[in-house]
Amino acid sequence: MKKLLAGLLLVVSFSVVAAETRSFRVGGDIVQVGDSIGALISKAGNPMHQHSYTVDTGNNTSISVTDYVYSVGNEIYTVTVREGRVSKITWERR
Repeated sequence: MKKLLAGLLLVVSFSVVAAETRSFRVGGDIVQVGDSIGALISKAGNPMHQHSYTVDTGNNTSISVTDYVYSVGNEIYTVTVREGRVSKITWERR
């Protein structure tokens, strides 16, 4: 039982948990929720990766959403853009 508990604690300690934030600093600029896609690219540059997908908003409508992934120091930021604006920022340590 003690070995199982120790193993479980080891697995949990290596788990990566993403946290939500309202902004992050890149260079001398701050990217924040509400920024336009143009402001995001101007401040943070081109992302390492990006992934676009469609979200159903109900009433037979959907919108295009894109996640932009940036590496800043030892942190990874995923910036979600909906309808041309930053709607969410999550980060995790590498």
